[in-house]
Amino acid sequence: MKGDDSATTTPPSSSEAIHIPMESIRNLCQKEALHNALSNTLHRCTDYSAQASPTSSRNI
Repeated sequence: MKGDDSATTTPPSSSEAIHIPMESIRNLCQKEALHNALSNTLHRCTDYSAQASPTSSRNI
């Protein structure tokens, strides 16, 4: 498998490396926003569960 990967992928020229399509930037921004939203929601859920049942950790 490694031999096939190295054979099929050609290193990009300097001009190709510098040019980044707008679609890629949009996708990265959307992924970052989605990640932030998910992590914020996760923090809220953990904070809520900790406040709602403070004795549950002691009972376990």
